[in-house]
Amino acid sequence: MNGLFPLDIVGSDPFARFFLARNRKPWLLALLVFLAGAFFMFGVSAFLGVLFPTEGVRNSLADRFNQANYLFIFPAVGFFYLWQVSAILRVYSAVLDLVTSEKRKKMETQVRELHGQYPWWLSGLGVAILTVGLGLLDNFSHFGEFWYTQNIFTIAIMQLARFFALYVIINAIVRHIVVCANMNRIYGNLTLIVSVATTAQSEAFARISGYALSFAVLGAIAGLNLGLQPVLSVVAMPEYVLFVAIYFTLVPAGFFLPFVQARAKMVEAKSAAMLVLDVKYQREYEFLMDTIRSGGPVAEAEEISARLQTIKDAIDITEKAPTWPFEMLSVYRMSVTVFLPFIVALINFIPTLRSVIFGE
Repeated sequence: MNGLFPLDIVGSDPFARFFLARNRKPWLLALLVFLAGAFFMFGVSAFLGVLFPTEGVRNSLADRFNQANYLFIFPAVGFFYLWQVSAILRVYSAVLDLVTSEKRKKMETQVRELHGQYPWWLSGLGVAILTVGLGLLDNFSHFGEFWYTQNIFTIAIMQLARFFALYVIINAIVRHIVVCANMNRIYGNLTLIVSVATTAQSEAFARISGYALSFAVLGAIAGLNLGLQPVLSVVAMPEYVLFVAIYFTLVPAGFFLPFVQARAKMVEAKSAAMLVLDVKYQREYEFLMDTIRSGGPVAEAEEISARLQTIKDAIDITEKAPTWPFEMLSVYRMSVTVFLPFIVALINFIPTLRSVIFGE
């Protein structure tokens, strides 16, 4: 039985502990974020008279960028923030099932300590505060020009929403990094085999690759904010280029990080298996040659030849065995997922590119 629980995974993150202690349904947090965002975009803006086109003000109905943020992106990252906890528990359960019962309890204790030993949530808090500071400078420089910069109250709500989104995203990323560290440490206590068929090991890796792909999906959802900004936003975030660089570095790395140690051990296992087979194959070949040279019985030579063929088949199968603990299809899916949020921006950029190249 798995001895890990949701509060073990969130560690000292106060918001996650507060919400999980009262309700573990990710969809509920997503719904609350959606309703709050819809109320702000349409209710508050209507009250202030900037819901519909207003002279000198970009109204909220025309603000497609923030509609995407409040009605889809922010609720989605809120959902993942809590859903990730149960997904991580399932990953740990699958991998720890490969550990002997004597080591499992120790591994669970180490997993629990790494998640809870340090205030990881402070990284999310720090990034969120820094981003809000930059956002406030931008908002006050455009005071009264947008529906969300009409007064200090609307600016505060806008930046509170950004604070929530960045806090949730960074903490989900940090939580994922802690999982990767734990995964690689657990692999150090496993003896991985050359997997040429479906085994408990391959099923565990399939679950991990599914989780790693879900992390890429989170990145893509957050990246949608970056991908849509050049198309829908009037004013670009001052930290935009930095966030894009971080996105294209962190999301692909986040997919591969849980498998670093597993990859090394699978290469080691495959090399060891190939060495055994090569030695056995060479010995059988020498037996066959000695039998032929000495004029031994044909039946004995045929028997050795059959063994040689069996070993050769084993060598062929082992050579084809994977050394990455996931299917390449998962890598293709991750790659598409990473670039998907920027497709609209690229399509929108094509006319500009044509004009530069062809002078149109």
